[in-house]
Amino acid sequence: MLFRIVICIFDTLIGLFNTKLKYFKQILVYFVFLSFNLHSQDTVFIKSLPIGKTVVNITSGNGELFIRSADSIYRWKNSALDFVSEAKLRYSWVKEDQGNFLFSHSATIPISRQVKRDGYKNLIPGTYNANISSERINNDLFVAYNGNLLQYLIREDFDLKLRGTSIRHIFSEPYHRVISTYSGIFIDTLWDKFVEIKLEGPLTTYSNGCFIKIMDRYFLCQDDLLEYDAYSKQLILRKADYNDVSFRNLFEFGGRTFAIMTFGFYQLNFDNYEFEQEFLHSKEITDYEVIGDNAYLSCKNGGVYVLDSSLHLRNICTQNGVNNICTLDNDLMLFTDNGLFKFDLNSGSLEQLTEQKELHSAVKFKNGLIYSGNRGLYWYSENESRTLINNTEFNKFALLTDKHYLYAGGVNGLYMITVADLELLLALSSNKINKHTQGSFWATYGVLIIVFLLIILLTIILFRKNKKSKLKAFSPAKITSESVKALITNNESIKSVEGVAQFFNTSVSQVNRRLKLENTTPLLCLKEVKKEIAIKMIEEENSIEEIAKRVGYSKRYIKEKLLK
Repeated sequence: MLFRIVICIFDTLIGLFNTKLKYFKQILVYFVFLSFNLHSQDTVFIKSLPIGKTVVNITSGNGELFIRSADSIYRWKNSALDFVSEAKLRYSWVKEDQGNFLFSHSATIPISRQVKRDGYKNLIPGTYNANISSERINNDLFVAYNGNLLQYLIREDFDLKLRGTSIRHIFSEPYHRVISTYSGIFIDTLWDKFVEIKLEGPLTTYSNGCFIKIMDRYFLCQDDLLEYDAYSKQLILRKADYNDVSFRNLFEFGGRTFAIMTFGFYQLNFDNYEFEQEFLHSKEITDYEVIGDNAYLSCKNGGVYVLDSSLHLRNICTQNGVNNICTLDNDLMLFTDNGLFKFDLNSGSLEQLTEQKELHSAVKFKNGLIYSGNRGLYWYSENESRTLINNTEFNKFALLTDKHYLYAGGVNGLYMITVADLELLLALSSNKINKHTQGSFWATYGVLIIVFLLIILLTIILFRKNKKSKLKAFSPAKITSESVKALITNNESIKSVEGVAQFFNTSVSQVNRRLKLENTTPLLCLKEVKKEIAIKMIEEENSIEEIAKRVGYSKRYIKEKLLK
């Protein structure tokens, strides 16, 4: 929230400057973003509580939850209802008085207890209605809705983006991210604002594989192989699925490019997009890891294989159900349906480290691993494993870290945890909060305060300098029909006589007096220039809508007055 407030302030201040400072905001945004990491917060659904009665409303006092049902009030304690008092009217509310609970009753929900639609529209299922009550007790949020009692957990360590969307893959590089989902492809260039790529045709309706960069080119494995042209924002079909197998990923090894398909993998010729050699045609390849002169490939139905630079392939591990592999401390880590295993590349020994089920994705972080599966998000380091997010189904391929965030794609949205929050979360999980962690927290916000003060000072200096130069450059003595026309031509924001006067830092009557000496008026200059602009734009095959937006006139006026 603080970061967004800072950006709004910048937007306002930058609007006071001229167009010569058009890149100033981007510099400030980048500078501030590097100065601190925003702390996240989001709310996730836990379960519908088994009340066994129709819930009219809920209320709380002293950390306890009370439920109004029919003509009775109950305390919800230890997952059971405890009768407390009879009730009147339709709704009941608790009030604490010297350690005792008193109840008031009302025919309608008081304004002070009404739930705002904007705050809950992403939480409650179905259509919003006004008969909702909610109570927060510590980090638990309880919502009474349609006779049911829903429990949510308020998490202080992550944001949930693209709610309700099943995330397939996450790609990140400096200044933009691409989020591939089963229901569209989204690109993000402002850290938290995702815009769906809207293209013609059926090619962008879903993603079934990875979005990946190969030799400075971008490809989407969407059953078929598509290439993304960032300039034209078009997806180009390069190769259709082959022999009943579909594209899932691409990787480079030994100066060659390989395509991982639903079964097997192939050497791919980028000159003609033809397959040159086939490997493991009956195996379901799940992941790859390039280590030195070897590429290691995991299989759902065949363990782990190693491919050397001469394209010789051999099996080194027969562990079944391997969904992902990565290296840690010179060992190969195997993520399987039955847990996390460590495979010693030198001795060939296999050791089981955890028993979490249905694991399928992993990324390195600090001195350990963050990994996900169908039942949660986890952390492993120094022979210890901990749960970060429980009872949440994450998707394969949808796990990534960059300088700012950990991204974990689930079946119901994109979980984003800042690096600062992640470090704090891991410290909390292991009870290892130390002076360094706390010191870095305050140092971070100290840097933010200093940066913010410097930006304010710089803004004041630039504003004063800009104002003086404007007064000097556009004094009433320099107002001529030629300068007015040049102003209107070169500034799209000038669409009225008042805008002309404001730019010259004078009044409309003063501009009229100056132009009267040349037997014209600012209104005539305005119409003359806009007509020239409209004619030029129509010659350049711009639409009437685009012309209307540029000159500030209606489409009808443009057709009848400017283009005749």
